[in-house]
Amino acid sequence: MARIKYAEGQAPKRNEHKGFTFQPNRYGQSILSSQKNDRWRNTRQTNRKYNLMTAVTNWRNLSQGTKTNWATFAATYPQPCKFPGSGNLSGYQLFIKRQQYLFLNYGISGEYMEAPFSEVLTLDPYTVTIDQTENCLDVTELYIKSFGIIPQVGNYVLLKVLPYAINSGQFFPIITQTVEILESFLDGLFVSLHLPANIKDIVFSVYLSKQVHESVVYSGTKTRYMGCFTTKTFLGLTDTPNSYVNQAGKKVVVREDEKGLEFVENSGGGLTCADLPDCPTIIGIVEQISDLEEDVQQVAENAITCADLPACPTIIAINANISNIIDALLATTANAIPAIKNGFLYNFFTAIDPRNIAPAGFRVATEADWNTLITYLGGTSSAGGHMKLNDLLYWLSISPGNDNSSKLSLKGSGYRFSDGSFYDRKNVGLYWTSTEASSVNAYCKYFGYSVNTAVTYQFAKIIGGAIRLIATSGNPTKCIGNDGRIYGTIQIGTQTWINQNLAETKFSTGEYIDGYSLAGYQHIYNTAWRNLTKAALCAFAGDISVV
Repeated sequence: MARIKYAEGQAPKRNEHKGFTFQPNRYGQSILSSQKNDRWRNTRQTNRKYNLMTAVTNWRNLSQGTKTNWATFAATYPQPCKFPGSGNLSGYQLFIKRQQYLFLNYGISGEYMEAPFSEVLTLDPYTVTIDQTENCLDVTELYIKSFGIIPQVGNYVLLKVLPYAINSGQFFPIITQTVEILESFLDGLFVSLHLPANIKDIVFSVYLSKQVHESVVYSGTKTRYMGCFTTKTFLGLTDTPNSYVNQAGKKVVVREDEKGLEFVENSGGGLTCADLPDCPTIIGIVEQISDLEEDVQQVAENAITCADLPACPTIIAINANISNIIDALLATTANAIPAIKNGFLYNFFTAIDPRNIAPAGFRVATEADWNTLITYLGGTSSAGGHMKLNDLLYWLSISPGNDNSSKLSLKGSGYRFSDGSFYDRKNVGLYWTSTEASSVNAYCKYFGYSVNTAVTYQFAKIIGGAIRLIATSGNPTKCIGNDGRIYGTIQIGTQTWINQNLAETKFSTGEYIDGYSLAGYQHIYNTAWRNLTKAALCAFAGDISVV
């Protein structure tokens, strides 16, 4: 236990601040280990120091090129220092601060962010109120501990909100407001934060000052931490059913009060009866079904037997109608059922895994397959434009000559670099072949948003890229994946390709690919990704919604 030295004739003066004793000497304050709650405070301070030391160690282990990237990033996206007039953070300071924010969310053993990236936070509309609503913080206890008494009607308090991103550690400019107390609650003091519905994975730390008159609020008014809001998605809801027992076959829906979830009997969903009469696709499908019913009736009337089936024109018509219905459905869902946006990113080991990501009748396209396609579409200088989807949802811009005449519909799904970082969604489409170039590299095809070229590169096998399949023979009208997903196909010259990026989570053996499990999608973090020597998948930047 440390010795505490007091000024002569003075006794220690204690306050409510956890673990501290204030003294009338030049040192001002020191820790008294026997005080109430001191161990908790000491532990917290030790953890902060450990987080800082770990962040510094991580910085020292970075390559010089990565350090330069941080310095460039800090200059490009300047972040002000804590104290006004102190300038902006350097690359080193930005790295340390972001890592410490990440440690707050994922713990000291979590992955650190090696490569910087910027997120955008839109706070319009945005309001803060001192009242009790559904989305509020009860700050009564902390406010009384900090300032002695809660503010009264007519008082003003200075409110500061510090937003930061959970996944990147990026912090955003502090939001400052002077808030008037308009009504008093018997049960305490509450802060409500009203945010746009599309914000997620952002923490808003809230600070309040003591009550002040509006005229004396100034930039140096002291504020103290009161709590934080963490934005939630449906997966983050806590007000959900607490057991799956006796709920088999039911579905989870939002309750009528819109405050939680509940199990209900499965009674359909999606399109309603009101949608059906005017939907042209539904009308077409109904007509096909009607034709199918007529054909089945003819089978019954003509007493057709099994021996008649192979050459029976009625059965042939039935098969054609079924195929037409599938084609109509494929056309309504961007040529895949369920629909696909960008698909997953896979490392090269997935493309050559003997368990086969491709179902029977298909395989991952080889370097030779891609070269045959590129030659057929006019060569490396122009073929890319004939293969890229003409859609600004998937490309940053549409270059002249980008007409997707082949209907292959390649997308700018980006890629995952060898260090585990994600790059260039909407800028680049990187597609693996199943052809090795060396013990560490493999061939891939590279397509940029602003050019129509189709470029061949050798990239490290641990890079994450998209995958396309090609039929092993014939011209199949669809591809049914290992997950049961239906992919559309397109015949180009003598080849038949699927016209969507793969979004498979299983091999043909039924085994899940690393990164996906029975428990659902599991993001593989940077360090683990760059050390992989076996098949794995990921969503771009860990965001399953873009798949």
